Amino acid sequence: MNKHLYGLLGYPLGHSLSPLIHSELFSIAKKPGEYRLFSIPPHQLFKNTEVFKELSGFNVTIPYKQDIIKILTRLDDTASGYGAVNTVLVKDGELIGYNTDCYGFRSALYDARIDSFDSILLLGCGGVGRMIAFEAAKRCNNITIAARDKEKALALCNELREVHPGINADSQALDTIDGSFDLIVNATPVGMFPDVSGCPIGEDVISKCRAVFDTIYNPLKTELIKTAER
Repeated sequence: MNKHLYGLLGYPLGHSLSPLIHSELFSIAKKPGEYRLFSIPPHQLFKNTEVFKELSGFNVTIPYKQDIIKILTRLDDTASGYGAVNTVLVKDGELIGYNTDCYGFRSALYDARIDSFDSILLLGCGGVGRMIAFEAAKRCNNITIAARDKEKALALCNELREVHPGINADSQALDTIDGSFDLIVNATPVGMFPDVSGCPIGEDVISKCRAVFDTIYNPLKTELIKTAER
């Protein structure tokens, strides 16, 4: 194992600024470290387990936050509760999965002074979408999930109701969203570099919300955020 080698697993990764960000973090912390991109197509994912064991740790992004669990030794409590992983620690030959997305989500809401919300529209139900759904269910009573995969969105709603009895969780198609919401969260890649002109929902829906949260950071202001600001 290379104790100073880290990386990001995902596909594709042309949008990622992670090497730049982590190189700066290593410099600030005055610690040695190298950060690489591991852009691995789906048909090769499970052929690269030994490659991961040579790292000290790695981050996980679209589309592997759930699939990666199949090759992990175990999950930390931060990941097991969400069924999704974004960080893996390599220790003594073990691959241990964590989820720090939940902390990032909570911190971002705190920084934006979004102290409370009773209704949320969640766009997407992949790895980060699952995390936000379960985290939001701790804080609000009404969750609407809209995604391209309608069956997956419905299944997530059923999971939420099992964990949080009494919660109002329903699914809608992305093109038929109706109603007003305290918070809209985009957990889809729509609007991500290089397709920066995309917006997952229309202005008519955005105009009826109180706040918008986008999980995309490249570009810093997506078309969704620009529309919400207008």
